[in-house]
Amino acid sequence: LLDPKFIPFKDHPFLIEYGHEREDKYNLECAESSDSKYHVICLDKKNISPNETQIEPCDLIAIQKDGVELIHVKISVRSATLSHLFNQGRNSIELLRNDSEARNALKKLVSTIPEYNDLIDEGNYTVTFAIITNKPEILKAKSLPFFSRMSLANSIKSLTSMKAETKVVLIPDMSCKK
Repeated sequence: LLDPKFIPFKDHPFLIEYGHEREDKYNLECAESSDSKYHVICLDKKNISPNETQIEPCDLIAIQKDGVELIHVKISVRSATLSHLFNQGRNSIELLRNDSEARNALKKLVSTIPEYNDLIDEGNYTVTFAIITNKPEILKAKSLPFFSRMSLANSIKSLTSMKAETKVVLIPDMSCKK
C-alpha cells in the first residue's frame, strides 16, 4: 500500500539534496533553482484559512502536467513531526476542495503566474510529502516509524477519497548536523 507511493528522489524534477541550516532556506532554494517551466513558488508560512486559524497550503507549489503539486517538506522521521506533516497535507486539500475562500486565497498567493488560476479551480491536485532524512531511500515506508506509516496510510486514504494523488520523496540530508 505505501511503498508504491514512494518515488525515487532523482525522479522528482526540482527537489534538491538538503544541505541547509533551516527548512525555510531549503524551500526557497528549491523554488529559486527550479526550471521555470514548473513555476515553483515557495509558500512556506503562508496562510489560506478563511478564519483566524493558520493553515499553510504547502511549502512549495508547482505546476505539473495538467495540475498543481502541493509539496509539504519536513526534516526528521520522528513520529510526531511526520504525523503533523501528513495531517497538514490532508487538511490543505480538504480546505481547497470545500472552501472557495481558501482557493481564492491560494490564487492570490500565486497571482504572479496566471496559469495557476484555472488549475486551482479544476482541482487536479497532487500532494507530495518530502521528508528530509539520512535514512536510505531504498527502505521506502520502512524508513518511517510504525505510527507514522499508519498516519501516512490514513492520509493517503483521505487524499484518495478527495481525488488527490499522493507521493512521498525521501530527500537526502547532506547537512553537517547529523
